Amino acid sequence: MSQKEPGLEQELLDELLKTWQENPNQRLTQLLVNVIAPREPCPGIFYVEDSRLIELLKKARRQ
Repeated sequence: MSQKEPGLEQELLDELLKTWQENPNQRLTQLLVNVIAPREPCPGIFYVEDSRLIELLKKARRQ
């Protein structure tokens, strides 16, 4: 696994927002899996609802 590339957070968020706005019928996790196109299916990520992802992100920040 490669390391995080410093200083790309805002560009990444900007591109993510633009891409998601162009694909408004996809959940965020669905969009990410479709864009990354992994060799193996990722149903555990692909089917996460946006509302559940929000909960998980809030929980991660509290830890």
